[in-house]
Amino acid sequence: MRITIIASDNYVDAIPWSLKALHKFWNDCPYKIDVAYNDVIPKIEYPVLEYYLGSDRGWIQNIIYYLSDIRRQEKESSILLMLEDYITVNVNKELMAIAEEQLKKRDVGMVRLVPTPGPTLLYDHPEVGEIDKAAPYSMSLQATMWKTRVLKDLLERLLNMGCSSAWDFEIKGSAILSSWGIKELFLGLKRGAIGYKNLYRHGKIQKEAEEWMKKNLK
Repeated sequence: MRITIIASDNYVDAIPWSLKALHKFWNDCPYKIDVAYNDVIPKIEYPVLEYYLGSDRGWIQNIIYYLSDIRRQEKESSILLMLEDYITVNVNKELMAIAEEQLKKRDVGMVRLVPTPGPTLLYDHPEVGEIDKAAPYSMSLQATMWKTRVLKDLLERLLNMGCSSAWDFEIKGSAILSSWGIKELFLGLKRGAIGYKNLYRHGKIQKEAEEWMKKNLK
């Protein structure tokens, strides 16, 4: 398992803050952190693995490029995918361990760590439910643990449909996911394993998040 943060050129200035928050509120994180970026190099003050993706090909193709490299190194790999502007405020390590335990099962493709939206179907664990593949936001960019082969397959399907953006992933992907016959289960925690503030919304910095960072991430 590794944490993957994909940084677009437009929001790459969030990276120093997101890394600082991760290290403050999850200072014993057992996972390596990958930061993948395009032409604008983020300011990084913490030990991470940096991945230069080249000029922006679109969010979906950028991640496919990254995943292809990861899978060359380790075919049966998994990642915790986060957006660059997720500013961590708390981590529940017990729930993190539960999520990772579920992801190791052969028939599980992903585990959503933040119940927004949460699972709606029953599953055989009190902290976990199944996400209905026909439900809105069945594919979500809330922090999620993914098997890389499952995520790459979904992204390649969307790319072949002409999709390119993160919004395509969530909106178009969720609308068509149930028709693809994906065998792996999509699971979600009923309680959040990680809390974070979004630094950006609709391309604009959120003042509340900015003020919180100035106060708590000195």
